[in-house]
Amino acid sequence: MLVKTITKKLNYRIVDYLLDNIGIVTSIAKKLGSKKANVSRALRELEAEDIVTKHEVGKSHSYGFNYLHPDAKGAISFILMNRANELNTRLNNLPKFINAYLKLALGENYLGLVVFGSSLTQKYPDHYNDIDLFIILNARKKNGDIINVLKSINQKISPLIGSKEELKKGIINEDSLYKNIIKGVPFGCWDLIFNLRYCPFLFMRKDIEERFIIGYREIQSCKKYQDDTSYIRNHLEKGIFDIIYALLNYKQAPARDDVEATQLFREIYKLRIPATLKQAELFSERMGKVIFH
Repeated sequence: MLVKTITKKLNYRIVDYLLDNIGIVTSIAKKLGSKKANVSRALRELEAEDIVTKHEVGKSHSYGFNYLHPDAKGAISFILMNRANELNTRLNNLPKFINAYLKLALGENYLGLVVFGSSLTQKYPDHYNDIDLFIILNARKKNGDIINVLKSINQKISPLIGSKEELKKGIINEDSLYKNIIKGVPFGCWDLIFNLRYCPFLFMRKDIEERFIIGYREIQSCKKYQDDTSYIRNHLEKGIFDIIYALLNYKQAPARDDVEATQLFREIYKLRIPATLKQAELFSERMGKVIFH
């Protein structure tokens, strides 16, 4: 269902834009050259699928991509693959050719390359100053020959060579060069770039799933001891609130304590907090569809 939703032409263009930006309806419509009414309709459909999130900004709403969606990686993969194919076509198949060449020439030491910088937007070949490439290796070695070969393939190629660890370190240190590289289009290293680019969201997603499961197990354990009021009193509420905190984190609305969590949960999900074991069971099943849909 999600793939069907984002493959609609305008929906796709919106999701592609929101991968790297946030915006209100007016700014998104202007950027995409589309009518505001059409963008609003598409955003409602994407919001219903939960792939796009909406946040209040004064009297307006801003929209962004939901990186915590269980199928976010699939959606991002689909879009980045299309970006790579479009860029490869625009550059006369140069990125895929170089990727194949380096894979053969460098063997296991080669991990992939990223096209970045102005190369992503300029018109090839007339308006290109440089085609910026970052070549990722397992370990640095003398690479003069490779650079000379790449220059002989195309004089506009401007290669940088670095190790996976250098790239990771640069991102952690928020170095502007590496931040620019990580926004580029990967060839042969999609998983590596995805994990580096979206690392915070991957950790958040894992924490959300784990906390939900912990809460679910607490509620399920109460079924075994449903005649033990002391056990239920100690475990049922804990299980319910573990699920509530997971749900709030999924909406990127973390709470400081149970009081704030209760308030936020009621505001966002428009639901009452379960008071009995039976209600908690139904609650966990229903909310599981939110987290794992």
